[in-house]
Amino acid sequence: MELVTVIAPLLPLRSGIAIYSHKLYTAISRKIALIVLSNRGSARLYSTPKMRVVDAWDPRSPPSLLRLLRLVVKTQSRVLHIQVPYTWIGGPTFTMLAIITTLVLARLRRMKVVITLHGVVTAPEVARRVRSKILRRLLLALLPAALRTFYRVLLFLSTVVIVHAPLVARFLARMSGVESPKNVIVIPHGVDRATHTRGRRKRVTTLLFIGFIRESKGLTTLLRAFTKLAQEFPNVRLVIAGSYHAGETADVIRRVRQELEERGLSDRVELICRFLSESELDRLIADADMIVLPYEDYFVEVSGVLARVMDYGKPVVCTRVPKFLSEVRHMHDGVLVRPGDSRELYEALLKLVRDEKLRRALGENMRRKAQRRHWEHVAALHVRLYLRVLRKHIM
Repeated sequence: MELVTVIAPLLPLRSGIAIYSHKLYTAISRKIALIVLSNRGSARLYSTPKMRVVDAWDPRSPPSLLRLLRLVVKTQSRVLHIQVPYTWIGGPTFTMLAIITTLVLARLRRMKVVITLHGVVTAPEVARRVRSKILRRLLLALLPAALRTFYRVLLFLSTVVIVHAPLVARFLARMSGVESPKNVIVIPHGVDRATHTRGRRKRVTTLLFIGFIRESKGLTTLLRAFTKLAQEFPNVRLVIAGSYHAGETADVIRRVRQELEERGLSDRVELICRFLSESELDRLIADADMIVLPYEDYFVEVSGVLARVMDYGKPVVCTRVPKFLSEVRHMHDGVLVRPGDSRELYEALLKLVRDEKLRRALGENMRRKAQRRHWEHVAALHVRLYLRVLRKHIM
């Protein structure tokens, strides 16, 4: 019998939480046996002895929740661990209903429930993405109460809620109205070990953007800043690497290509538009001189991309948004700039292009931060948590 049943997205789904879950549960399965109830198409990709993956739900089919609930009823595990995304099955509203329904069912079965909350949704950030002024005002009026209720119920029904940073825990307390909730703990996002070293040193300085290509990633701001930088430094190039997110369409990549052509940057910017393998990512990160993450969203979460590059000792230029404010200290292990400010981004990039010593210092401080956050360590923290929860269950 598996000690833990997990509900989590896995590859081939293209999402940050699917990648996170793949790495976390692959590491955990080296220590304990578990069953993962995952999205359609995932079971065929996993055949490890201690991790049994079941195609349990379809992200685009709300009725598939019924199959998932039936599997939860049948499981013999005493611990249920749910990875909570912004959208799970159907849209955000149905996702919240699905999470609460699953929590209620698990508690009726006397299971101990561990929730990993990857981020906290705030009403202003949701409203900011809506074009209609009337709908925006309506969301700002109604959404805070709905979100407060959701987070309060989630805290009440969960045995333990995992977040990845103290900043996220504080926002959760604020959004739920529960002061210092006792069942919230911080387990940091796992970090990949650096597996490549830089090849022969070239005379070209390479800036790297990696991750899902989305409207909120600030690529227009980056291209504005890089246009000016490229005019001054003929030996600087930019690599943009990643595919579009499962929640978006290929149109976002088409718009990036169009902007590159309009700015005359096609020969200075390498655009790699596909889902990259881990070895391809390792090589790109190792060969880069700095990482640029000019995100413009205000979701309260941590950055999986930052965790991916952390152990490589590269300087990071990123924006003053929650996902980076929780991890990066300005001019200690990275450079923080205002989101959407191409001039400030240009000045930060200019400073680092000119100062190799500063690049090395920032990168080395970032590498030190990665210690004790590698996936095997984070997996061990989860296993200890499961055993602690299980002992309380037995008692």
